[in-house]
Amino acid sequence: MFDVMAKPVHAAFVIDPEKLESFLNHKTNAELKKQVLERGRKLQEQMERCENERKK
Repeated sequence: MFDVMAKPVHAAFVIDPEKLESFLNHKTNAELKKQVLERGRKLQEQMERCENERKK
């Protein structure tokens, strides 16, 4: 047997837009839902900025 040691990390993950409602319905905590949506919004903004900079 072996021990696995790890530290918590913040990581992004992708959710299929068609499955977003289903995913959020599993998150019963309203604050957690808010955090997930806010992080997704920020990630989308970052992606758009990077894409716009590449086009220049």
